[in-house]
Amino acid sequence: MAREIPMFSLTRAKILSVLKFNQPITIQELTEKSKLGRTTVYHHLDILKKRKLISERQNKKEHGSPVYITTNKANPISLQILEMFENIFPEQFSKKT
Repeated sequence: MAREIPMFSLTRAKILSVLKFNQPITIQELTEKSKLGRTTVYHHLDILKKRKLISERQNKKEHGSPVYITTNKANPISLQILEMFENIFPEQFSKKT
C-alpha cells in the first residue's frame, strides 16, 4: 500500500513563500533563496506540481534554458494554505525571502 503524501509541509510552505515574492523564478534561484538543497527542492516541487499548485515553463527554442516556476493562478489554494502556515508558524516566515 502506497503511503499518502500530505499536501503541505513546512518545507513546501517555505518554497511557496519564496514563490509568493519571486515569480517567475528558476530552480537555482529557488534553491538559493529557500536555503534548501537542490534534491529537496526538486522533491517538493514534484509534489506541488502533481497537486497542480505550481507550474513550470521553459523556452523550448533555447536548448538548456532554465525552467521557471510560478504558482498556479488557477488554483489559489496554495497561497491560502501558505497564509495559514504563516499564521501558525510566524517565526518561520517572519521576513520576505
